Amino acid sequence: MKFRLMTGSDLPWFLGIRNQVSQMLHNPKQFTLNECIDWFKKVKSIYWVIERRDVRIGYFRTEKISDVKIMIGADIDPNFQGNGYGYLAYIDFFEQILKPNGVKELELRVLKTNVIALHLYLKLGFCVVEETSIDFVMSKTLE
Repeated sequence: MKFRLMTGSDLPWFLGIRNQVSQMLHNPKQFTLNECIDWFKKVKSIYWVIERRDVRIGYFRTEKISDVKIMIGADIDPNFQGNGYGYLAYIDFFEQILKPNGVKELELRVLKTNVIALHLYLKLGFCVVEETSIDFVMSKTLE
């Protein structure tokens, strides 16, 4: 897998995926392209496009919590789900992007209703550190 920073030209593709998977996100609202463009100009998170054989299959979002800790999340294009690409993308992202940049700890939030993602994160070695009425906060130390 390869990763590159998301650019404005990726936004129609990104929005297509984001709106398809919106029911599995904390904010399920559907957005227009103009809203997405305005949001992208202001967003603090860093978005990375996931490519497999030069085809965009999903994206990561990361937000710095400290010098060694980030919040992370990903969405895989529904056309590519169920093939193990999410797992492989996370493993490669850890090795290619996060570890070389000094990231030691990851945190994420996953809705309790998103059972497939929850199982993926447990398989990746994330542990539940907090539970709310709607989601789990999970953490992982990179070795």
